[in-house]
Amino acid sequence: MPATKHHLGLLQTTVERRLSRIVRDPRRADAEFAESYLEIARLLLAYGKTDLARRRLKHVADRFGNTPAACESRNLLTTMEVASHDGQAPEADGAVESGRGE
Repeated sequence: MPATKHHLGLLQTTVERRLSRIVRDPRRADAEFAESYLEIARLLLAYGKTDLARRRLKHVADRFGNTPAACESRNLLTTMEVASHDGQAPEADGAVESGRGE
């Protein structure tokens, strides 16, 4: 049985649906990856691994500069810098517990 226009239309719709699940918006994928990377940095801070956390935060800020996670990474880096000048641990202001560096 030859393929009709109806069959071809159904096939095209099915393929488009499957592709839409595979091909995602790269900006959204970047934002999700940056958020995961930020969460790891928060955990590192909570465990006292400040040098490693600082490197991860810088990576997020540099590579994903326009994402909310990058903004928060910059805030945490600033908080860490201020805390290191004050002689306090970075988590002393609640930045790690709340997830915000504000």
